[in-house]
This record gives sequence, C-alpha cells and structure tokens, in this order.
Amino acid sequence: MAAQFGPPLVLRGKVAILGKSKVGKTAFREVLGDGSFPRSYNVTLGRENTVKVVPFPDRNIQVELHLQECGGNIAGATDTQTNTVAHSQTVDSVCKGTSCFVLMYDVSDPDSLRELHQFLPSIDKAVEGQIPCCICLVANKNDSSTCRRVSEEDQSDFMRNRPDLQLIPFGISAMDNSGLADVCDHLALHIAQTYEQRLGELRSYVEQSYAY
Repeated sequence: MAAQFGPPLVLRGKVAILGKSKVGKTAFREVLGDGSFPRSYNVTLGRENTVKVVPFPDRNIQVELHLQECGGNIAGATDTQTNTVAHSQTVDSVCKGTSCFVLMYDVSDPDSLRELHQFLPSIDKAVEGQIPCCICLVANKNDSSTCRRVSEEDQSDFMRNRPDLQLIPFGISAMDNSGLADVCDHLALHIAQTYEQRLGELRSYVEQSYAY
C-alpha cells in the first residue's frame, strides 16, 4: 500500500431512504448513527437526517453519508389528501440532488415491496441526465424469518420491471445490526469511485488541452 500523507479527503453524499411506514427506515438510520436500536416506534414526520462516516484508508478518503429518511407522514397534515400531496413533495425534495438511494421494504409485508413503485418517478426525475446512480433494494427484518411473506422471486420480479435502474439487493436486520454495514460500504464506495472517475476525466482533459 502506498504511503498516504495528510488528513483524508472528505467526500459528502446524500442518501435518500424511501419506503412505506413501519418498514424500519428510522431503525436503519439510527443504528447506523449511534449503534442503538430504537425500542419504541415514533412516526417520522417529514424528513430526518443522520450522518454516517465510512473511511477508506487505502484511498486516504472518508465518505460522509448524509442519510435522509423520508417519513410516511407530514407534520401539520390533517387529512389524507393533504398528507399525500405533502408527502410527494417531501419525497421529491429528499431525492433532489442525490444519486444514492435506499428503497426499503419489510419481508413480512408484501405491500411494502409493491408500494416502492410509487417512489420510482421521483428517482427518475432526480437522476435524469446525471451520473450513474446507486440504488440499494433493502429487505429489512430478516430476523423474522418465520414471518417472511416476500420471496426472493417477488424481489426479482420487482427488479426485472426496472432493469435500467440496476437495483442492488441487500438483506438486513436493523434489530440485529446485520447487513447494514454492507449497504453503507456499497453506497460510500459508489461515491468514492464516482469522485475518482471524475478526477481522472478532469486530469485527462487538462493533459489533452496542454498537448495542443
């Protein structure tokens, strides 16, 4: 390994965490933040943010993942129609300016997988004309294997409907803190590699410019 000098370069990237209420988005975010699993359920209103740092010593890089959870309910929304419109606007806002996404569902709730389709238009809008995106399809609550009602084939069917998004599947248990690091490492590596690719393209452009 080549010697690295100076403090690591810090790269920051926003990650939009999307999914139906009660699939475990808050637990995912909080376990990554401070390592503790929430013992009570609190509805997330609007959006919540947690920062997770993933170091890459061999690259002398640290990636700050700004995990933005989009809640299923909006503070101040008192009727279904208002909440639906406000929620859609919040999803668009959370997705804007990011190329990293976590689509989460609960393996004991088939509807939670089907309802992920509603988030795809916001993702399409966010990544249109941008660099390749990174989308993790996360199956949560794998600790509840006896209650599993979503099969791997169901998951594959969902992925086949949108091959252009190149969804990457992960199985996790926020309760057991199992598999969460794999998701974070994948997202952080995408951000680091994207930076290195852009840097390489810039260097190549500069070298070609000076060659003339």
